[in-house]
Amino acid sequence: MRRAAALTLAALFCGGAWADDIRLSYTSRVMGFTVAWADVTATLGEGRYDIRVTGANTGLADLFGSLSLSAAAWGGLTPQGVEPWGFGTDNLYDGERRRTRLSWNDDEAVPESIEPSLAAEERTPIPDDARDGAFDPISAMLAVAYGPASEGRCAGSVEVYDGRRSYTLTLSGGAAERIEIGDVEIDALKCALTYLRTGGKAPGGWLSSSTDREEAEIWFWRDASGRALPVRIEGDAPIGSAVAELKALPR
Repeated sequence: MRRAAALTLAALFCGGAWADDIRLSYTSRVMGFTVAWADVTATLGEGRYDIRVTGANTGLADLFGSLSLSAAAWGGLTPQGVEPWGFGTDNLYDGERRRTRLSWNDDEAVPESIEPSLAAEERTPIPDDARDGAFDPISAMLAVAYGPASEGRCAGSVEVYDGRRSYTLTLSGGAAERIEIGDVEIDALKCALTYLRTGGKAPGGWLSSSTDREEAEIWFWRDASGRALPVRIEGDAPIGSAVAELKALPR
């Protein structure tokens, strides 16, 4: 169940009566070239969260296909942790719309609509138990932000389901490292991040990986509220390696 598997990541946070708006902007580079951007707007407090993400590829990435994304996640913040209530996407992939809508029944993620279907995209099936105790991708990162990473530790796993795929994210390792974000030097926590696919594998494409297990590195910076915000992630890309990085620290 999600309470047993994910509270390791989420137990630090107790929702208060305050409200907080966070805005983060990221860019992604492959071989030194900017290939994508993403903006995150999060409202946290009063026992709930609402997070919106928009983004698109750009520059040389357009040679391989166009991608734009719009995603949202909302849920509750309780003394027990992060409770997803809903998740939705409205993306464009090479001009074709991909929409997803999920809700939660207790610990179980329930797909309300998936367009096009997994069968139409020729994806492998997603086991039913992969939805039990799973977070959507955005809520999963929120749980991580208030979990061991906010205590300076790289530990714990979280199950993720987004309607089209299911996977497990695991943090391990851990080292303090001084890095530069924008024009500011910060002390960051560097963790190993493991992605293990459990369902929803798609046929080969420029955004698809042929392996079910991938490794990356992620850096967290603790803000004044004690949250561990992801500021950099490095991993393999379809061509070479990729770096996604926060453009500037939030004020």
